[in-house]
Amino acid sequence: MRQVGQAFSLLGMIDPRMDKTGAKLDIRLTRLCSNWKRADGGSTRRRPLPLELLKTASRLARHPDSSAANRAMNRLMWLGCFFLLRPGEYLSKSTAMFPFKLKQIFFRIGSEEFRGDEIPLPLLDENVHLLTFAGLQFDLQKNGVPDEKIGLGTSTQGTINPVKILAEIVQHLRQFPATTSDTPLYIYYDEYGVPRKITDRMMTKYLRGISLSVPTSQEPSIGALRCTGATILLEGGVPTDLIKLLGRWRSDEVFRYLHTQSEPMMQRLTDVLTDHVNQPSSSPTHHTLNRN
Repeated sequence: MRQVGQAFSLLGMIDPRMDKTGAKLDIRLTRLCSNWKRADGGSTRRRPLPLELLKTASRLARHPDSSAANRAMNRLMWLGCFFLLRPGEYLSKSTAMFPFKLKQIFFRIGSEEFRGDEIPLPLLDENVHLLTFAGLQFDLQKNGVPDEKIGLGTSTQGTINPVKILAEIVQHLRQFPATTSDTPLYIYYDEYGVPRKITDRMMTKYLRGISLSVPTSQEPSIGALRCTGATILLEGGVPTDLIKLLGRWRSDEVFRYLHTQSEPMMQRLTDVLTDHVNQPSSSPTHHTLNRN
């Protein structure tokens, strides 16, 4: 229903889901959705993936025998985690309308900026250390402001960081003449130079394959990558307003379950509670009953 309404809006027509003002959802649909929510009961929350699972996937992707598909899925796995992306924004999905494209990637060296389809390739290889900032420019992605840019800086710690991941994606795509500015980021080229798509089902199967060696509390899903990135930021003390900005969340509902599923954060509550109740009393307290 949402996709139909958005399609009407893109054509300059009135979204049939809205009321006469065009600002609010029609009251009949609002009531219908409310009744469905009450009938459905509690929802199943996605749990963040263990970081060890993502690191194991990267180690396997760096192996000389790793396939082009596995290397591509590993790059997109980190992209979704770092930038808190929705699956349809970086994976081929039947219901997705606005995936990110090569031209929507940008890099910066100081104040100088380059688009992903224009940056000199040497800057993505031997001079990748010169890149200081990289990110994505929105057009019609959900909750994004057209032409708004959201990026992350580079890091000298380890080999995995958002700037290098974007550089690897661009470098791979730009090696092949079939790539254009509008090539979606879920495209990769196999060992024979044939363009292929990374679908949401492929990524789910990939993550579940890795989980055979790294046990998880529930079967991994692609939606959990967005949740994983947000949890890492939350446990690192990043303000929730900044996490909402990066993930384009418009409400605080997401933090309701991220807090409760984060063991380090809940451990802090446990420490405060147990420290308080186990403190020795300065003087015994006697409760007396006054009898008349």
